[in-house]
Amino acid sequence: MKLIFFLFILIVSFTTCSKLDWTDYRLRIKNNSNISIYGNTYYTYPDTSIAEHFANIKINSNSERRIPTQVSWERIFNDELKSDTLMIIIFNSEVIENTSLATVRKNYMILKRYDLSYDDLVRLNWTITYP
Repeated sequence: MKLIFFLFILIVSFTTCSKLDWTDYRLRIKNNSNISIYGNTYYTYPDTSIAEHFANIKINSNSERRIPTQVSWERIFNDELKSDTLMIIIFNSEVIENTSLATVRKNYMILKRYDLSYDDLVRLNWTITYP
């Protein structure tokens, strides 16, 4: 009977812990403009080129979205960045939705690029405001 109880507790423990529980949601982009935008994080600074493949997060006008990571931002800054700078690039949603990625990359069709250190993000309370 104790074994069944132990297995029950073990199964409940594993099934109630989802991957989302381990996601860091501190960083958010606030869009104060009257257009929809896409925001993306880049870990390649000082290489400021746009990646060949990327997953943008759409942020509607006058709203905000959180930028989730599967690990903590501390770990990203300590282990994954090529430098101490995180880039956040903002794109016009119409450009992303109606222009080939090759053209966006070639012409560097961005609205804004933020180059931020960990301390910058803390100082900004993990909120990037566009514009």
